Amino acid sequence: STSSATACCSLCVSHAACAAWTYHDQGPKINSCYLQASIFPVRTDSTALSASAQGRFDGWNACTGDSSVLPFCDTALSMHERLSDLVGRISTADAAAQLTARQSPALPSIGVPAYYWGTNAIHGLQNVRCLPDGRCPTSFPAPCALAASFNMENVRKMASIIGSEMRSYFHAGEHNSLDTWSPTININRDPRWGRNVESPSEDPFLSGSFGVAYTTGLQSERSGNGREGSGKGSVRQATVTLKHWVAYSVENYGNVTRHTFNAKVSAYDLASSYMRPFEMAIVEGGAAGVMCSYNLLNGKPTCGNPDLTSILRDEWGFNGYITSDTDACEDIYKTHKYEKTPELAVRDCLLGGTDIDSGSTYARHLAAAVSQGAIGRTAVEQAL
Repeated sequence: STSSATACCSLCVSHAACAAWTYHDQGPKINSCYLQASIFPVRTDSTALSASAQGRFDGWNACTGDSSVLPFCDTALSMHERLSDLVGRISTADAAAQLTARQSPALPSIGVPAYYWGTNAIHGLQNVRCLPDGRCPTSFPAPCALAASFNMENVRKMASIIGSEMRSYFHAGEHNSLDTWSPTININRDPRWGRNVESPSEDPFLSGSFGVAYTTGLQSERSGNGREGSGKGSVRQATVTLKHWVAYSVENYGNVTRHTFNAKVSAYDLASSYMRPFEMAIVEGGAAGVMCSYNLLNGKPTCGNPDLTSILRDEWGFNGYITSDTDACEDIYKTHKYEKTPELAVRDCLLGGTDIDSGSTYARHLAAAVSQGAIGRTAVEQAL
């Protein structure tokens, strides 16, 4: 507690990590002083006074405070120059956490805010609470129901609304994410899968069409006035992550789980059935994210598989990011027994093209993998 708002402000200024302060001058919390590492979330309270610490990293936006003078904040430089400067400032130890989902922590020393990667949005924005005024994200019909209408324009409109609401939550300081871990476009091959409700169809073309519509809607560009349309000053409102790449159709059945399953698929069936929805969403829709799955594909992990990544990037022109499903990188050594150590699993995942590990394998073992020589710093920087 402090005796005044001035004292609370001074306390914030004395702490380098403080971005904002709140002081209660009346009510049950009178004389209480709260320090925040971010200017968000904003709450209305008639018994409190709040302010930000001027000139400080605000905890939500990059390039605020002292970091604003760093080269990666200079918009006159090319994107390559800015990214090279930023990546070079991130140590290998810090990189392990930055390449970890669902939440990457802030790096206050260079003004990089925390970021939440894994927002699910299968048929509406999840992982968020309703706003203080009672408004909540819109919930739409499940993908299996929407796809049954064969009306892909409705799917596009749904995804556009989801993306708009996600961007709104971000601007309001309610949710630090602009990535959805959606849509699910695996084909439904067996009613025992357990996730059929997430997927559009058993038909590769219909699932692909759904993926294209969802991607173009959610990733649509908006101008400053909030209207859809590309042009000067417009930005992509949010980013999709297509899942689960690839041949993923077993959850837990008959002593086989998604963590131990080896999908044995012919080259013909793989290309014409399992890969087709992803190809359509990337080539026609421009999807900017992909999630690799838990399972093995013909004896090899999907999250440590350069051949699969080559199809995405070299054949289909994919230039987005790849994340693992929840610690599918760990499965490489723990359940699949494909590698003997976690450091080798880190190597396989990184060199196989998995930029983000949703789990703890990178966080716990990436630094050791580099120090032991399993991978080099170059692979880490490529993922960053």
